[in-house]
Amino acid sequence: MSYDLLFQQAIKFHQDGDFNNAEQIYRQLLETTPHQPDILNLLGLIAQTKNIHQEAISLFYQAIQADDKRPQFYFNLGISLHLWNKPYEALEAFEKSAKLDNSIKETWLEIGNIYRELKQIEKAKLAYTQALNIDNQYIDALIYMALLNYSPFDTLAQLQQLKKIYPQTIQIDFHIGKIYFHQQNYTQALPHLTLAAQHFATHEEANSLLGQTLLAINDNTSAKNIFLRTLEIAPNNLPALINLGNIATTQKDYLSAEKYFLRAIDIDKKNFDAHHNYATMLYHQKRISEALEEYRQALIINPQSAEACNNLGLILRDQNDLDEALGLFFNALSLKPLQDEISVNISETLIIKYQSAPQDAKKIADNWLKQYPNNIFAQHTISALNGNNRTNNQEYTQKLFDNFAPDYEATLANINYQVPTQIRKIIGNITGNILDLGCGTGLTGQLIKSTNNTLYGVDISSNMLQIAQQKNIYEQLEHQDIIQYLKNNTIKFEFIIAADVFCYISDLQPILELCSPTPLCFSIESAEYIDNYQITISGRYKHSPSYVKQLLSKYGYTQIAEYPLTLRNENHIPVQGIIFLAQK
Repeated sequence: MSYDLLFQQAIKFHQDGDFNNAEQIYRQLLETTPHQPDILNLLGLIAQTKNIHQEAISLFYQAIQADDKRPQFYFNLGISLHLWNKPYEALEAFEKSAKLDNSIKETWLEIGNIYRELKQIEKAKLAYTQALNIDNQYIDALIYMALLNYSPFDTLAQLQQLKKIYPQTIQIDFHIGKIYFHQQNYTQALPHLTLAAQHFATHEEANSLLGQTLLAINDNTSAKNIFLRTLEIAPNNLPALINLGNIATTQKDYLSAEKYFLRAIDIDKKNFDAHHNYATMLYHQKRISEALEEYRQALIINPQSAEACNNLGLILRDQNDLDEALGLFFNALSLKPLQDEISVNISETLIIKYQSAPQDAKKIADNWLKQYPNNIFAQHTISALNGNNRTNNQEYTQKLFDNFAPDYEATLANINYQVPTQIRKIIGNITGNILDLGCGTGLTGQLIKSTNNTLYGVDISSNMLQIAQQKNIYEQLEHQDIIQYLKNNTIKFEFIIAADVFCYISDLQPILELCSPTPLCFSIESAEYIDNYQITISGRYKHSPSYVKQLLSKYGYTQIAEYPLTLRNENHIPVQGIIFLAQK
């Protein structure tokens, strides 16, 4: 077969997407004419299509060496250099292409894009203007010109205006969706990114951003499918790998999670999220020593991560390395002073340290309060360690349980929490309207709910109430301080329960007065040696049984029964308490 016929056959294969056969013929032709520039350029384009950019660059350079007057060769070289993350070399190639032929709008667009990435905005603007001088309807240049705005608001306004003029241009939707995504406005981002991903089926970034958007709105199933599709397009897409690892961890599919995280780390050994989230997965599996090393690696990569400091501190606290744990927690707090979880961890660690080194614990707590005088956890911890009762605990309790909510039930299961079960045994099957004071996640409500009663719940923690709501056992749930609720209540209740609630209240007189005359069942942490109530180093309150009985009698309760029990285990030590049943 003649050279021309072989060349035409190769071109046909190339146009049909049969790159392997096209390449085979090109290389066969190249043996006959080893410096043929068109063949070298076409082989470079195939390598470019296969993302083998180093080989593509070599082939384009060879084509240019054979014929340095062809602007398209420099353009193709610029594309591969840009994709191979060599912006300055790419810029030089594009500018040489423009020098040979300044009427190619795509060349000016690429020049503008590189200048935009290099933050040289005025030069980018000039390049886009040059492209628009060639074609004033050139939509890509119009879009990227809009993206040069310093204000995302202005950029969004311009893109939305372009969308009105060019309603069929899905590329505009992609950029609008991308802006909404980075603004964390996921509801607005979703339709635009969905449209872009559907239209540009092989667009890596559109699919990746869509997956992350779906994950942000808690549609994990759809997100997982999109991330898997992203990996089909781009097997090394890091957000897809890491988020698939996160989803698998949530689903306790640790084998798959580990596979995704290790792939991500292999691609980018300095990726913070890959190391950090892999460490979290290892921690869930109780592979503590491995988790410890991964968290340390994450902190080496990003020493300013409050989350990594906090998580590493938790492991070290579990290993009883309290001083290093506290150092990490305080470092995390300095980075994110408003994140309550960190303050809770400092408080709990100081309580543990107090057992062996009370003076050191007090000194650290004093310094904490000096540095953060408005921190409610520092204030409460100082009071607890010094035994000073506090009269206003609502803010502390609210923040504590908002933070505690996600792990509340799992934690109680691990400490042999007995109160809801025992209350159920004591009160039996109760009917009518029942008020669950400090209902939390609904643990006690689940046990007492029946077809013969109607439950009402009130709690100071909105996060706890969200979990209770999912159980569908309450007629009504109120986010409110329980004393304020009782003061404003208009519902007639046949019974009131309060499981593990009064240990967060110092003086019980106001609440027992408001509960009267409704029959009442509640628990306390008990201590005979105190007069009325006393804060403990845990930050909770113990109450004297005689003080409680005096109050109940004062407010008209004549039938008072006591049921001593072990409430739970605290640091492997049983916590003693009493359940009271009070009726008139």
